[in-house]
Amino acid sequence: MQTMSNLDYYFVCRELSASLEDAFLNKVYELRPGVLRLKFHKKGEINLLAELGSCVYLATKLEEPPKTPSHFASILRKKLDNAVVTAVEQLNFDRLFRIRFRAPSAEYSLVFEMFGKGNLLLCAADDTIVSAYRQEEFAARSLKAKQKYLTPPSNKANPFEAAQRDFEGLSGKLVSALSKKINLSPFYLEEACARAGIAFDSDASKLSAEQKTRLVASLASFSSDSVPVVYCEEGKPAAFAPSKLAKLGTAPCVEFGSFSQAVEEYFSSAPREAPVAHEKEIASLKHALAQQEKALVEGEEEEKALRENAALLEGKLHRVQELIDSFAALKKKRKSDAEIARELGVEVKQGKIVAEF
Repeated sequence: MQTMSNLDYYFVCRELSASLEDAFLNKVYELRPGVLRLKFHKKGEINLLAELGSCVYLATKLEEPPKTPSHFASILRKKLDNAVVTAVEQLNFDRLFRIRFRAPSAEYSLVFEMFGKGNLLLCAADDTIVSAYRQEEFAARSLKAKQKYLTPPSNKANPFEAAQRDFEGLSGKLVSALSKKINLSPFYLEEACARAGIAFDSDASKLSAEQKTRLVASLASFSSDSVPVVYCEEGKPAAFAPSKLAKLGTAPCVEFGSFSQAVEEYFSSAPREAPVAHEKEIASLKHALAQQEKALVEGEEEEKALRENAALLEGKLHRVQELIDSFAALKKKRKSDAEIARELGVEVKQGKIVAEF
């Protein structure tokens, strides 16, 4: 299943900026784990659907929200109550973007990280994280409350600013080599090669100056306004793009008035893959569960033995106290050790009771 790339977020963010700026945030819902709907108002209702790690678009096909908000949705509702959108921006030409808000009490921003499992962070005006949907720790940054939000480091070139020098020192097959230098997914690097008339598996080290010039032009062409499309196979969505793809030639496709509409059509119609079971992880969890069950049984048996010993000890303490009281009374009567021993039924040596319990 296709997921949105940084180029896709470039186009979606342009549309979100035009649609959401000056809009008021009315409500935040978490429809399912990792799937959030933000309801705005700006001359009518506008809904933003974000499936963390997968896609984001302005939604028209809405499902019934849950009656009770999740913990994270409640935090966003509280902090962003009646907040107005001041800006929408993609960050570092990456799969992340930010929506800035001006709330009655303060300024905030929501940062959507759309790679991996995805994440959503509520940040203060100074970029300090107020709350994170998912707390994560990386070598270069920490996504936790009270930490400064930092974007992931990247040393790849923006495709719109690529130059011939970015193709120096390449080796191996062209698309694979380009992916190490240019900040663009293989899906669109293939398209750049197709537009430049160069085979995907060409030897990257043998690119001519003229081919490099064509590649620079084809990469820059991605920034142009275009007609969004969804490609179909057997009548079902198979791929989406912000413009027609040269690499797919005359494959059947449907055009849309906005890229957001195309993305919604694809993700609301394309079949979702069922979660893949990881056998090693399942086996590890089963082993851990068995160990915990064993420890629980052993703990219950140990607790039972301790309770029995405690009850036995309590009974013996009563017997000890009785002996001590009787011994003290007999000593006051100046009884000998032998007399005390006979009367109490215990051994007495040098004025002391010798007994085992």
